[in-house]
Amino acid sequence: MTIKSNGLTPLLPRMRFVCFGASIVSEIGNPKATSIRALLSSLAHRGHQVVFLEKRLNSHFVQMLHVHGARGLDEFVRTYPEIPYRTYDIPDPRELDVWLGRESSTADAFILFDGTPQEMLDGVTRLNAPHLIKLSEHVAADGSSTLIAVDGSSDRAPQIQFAPTVAVSEAGSLDRPLTHLVVVYDQPDPDDNVAARLPNATVLTVCGDGAPEHQRVTEAELPDWYLRTQVVVILDEARPGGDQSRYLLPAANGARAILVITHGIGQAECRIRTSSADELLLALVLVAGDDGTALSDFSAMARAIEIELSVMRLQEFRRNRQR
Repeated sequence: MTIKSNGLTPLLPRMRFVCFGASIVSEIGNPKATSIRALLSSLAHRGHQVVFLEKRLNSHFVQMLHVHGARGLDEFVRTYPEIPYRTYDIPDPRELDVWLGRESSTADAFILFDGTPQEMLDGVTRLNAPHLIKLSEHVAADGSSTLIAVDGSSDRAPQIQFAPTVAVSEAGSLDRPLTHLVVVYDQPDPDDNVAARLPNATVLTVCGDGAPEHQRVTEAELPDWYLRTQVVVILDEARPGGDQSRYLLPAANGARAILVITHGIGQAECRIRTSSADELLLALVLVAGDDGTALSDFSAMARAIEIELSVMRLQEFRRNRQR
């Protein structure tokens, strides 16, 4: 079966991607989920089959159940019906090798994202499947990452830029009834200065406990909010080398101004405007109407096309080598 492109690539065969990582269902303590969801969704929309495998009852999933209950899983399934996922328990190495052999028999490529359990990484390394392309994520110190081919074939394929990655909305200009939206990630409570300076803002808590009066949401719900908002303020407990795709989500959904306030290590190195809480009002004036980000640099669809072309080149190289 072939799929027709949107003009960016020629006709391409449909492929099956089997992906591993920390979790795709839960973003709690797992910022990488934002980029992975965007990429796999784009691959699926290109006509490919994708499946994500994560360890059963991993820490991120358990935390999501604690914070959101079953609603967290329900919202993921509702928002990303094109991304099926399965859970596994890691068996002993011999049983794992047999299980991976079965998974690889119908797959064109394995993608090993950062956070894949070491036992699974070891099993995929042992796997002898000549037809299978293996892509592994390598994370740089600044949090950006690339997918590269393993098994000695990386010299035949370029490094594929991966995170941060977002799906860019094509909704266009919409009426935005919300003026200020404060989104709280991975913090117990929003910054008091922000609440005081934006008394009429709607405050959403994605991760952490949050204040009782604030609405609790999952990240899967945020695009719907961003489409209705003019100015988004994100409060986050910054981590060195973290995936910054969550900071790109408001711009990807057309918010007119985005401000990121980070805690824990001071100002984060991110592609969106940053500021301390004391500079909040000035910063909102400065960034109004200009999010300062070239979203094309982070397009999940463009990266999906790059991955499929790279996998095809590697497949052709292997076929020629086996003749």
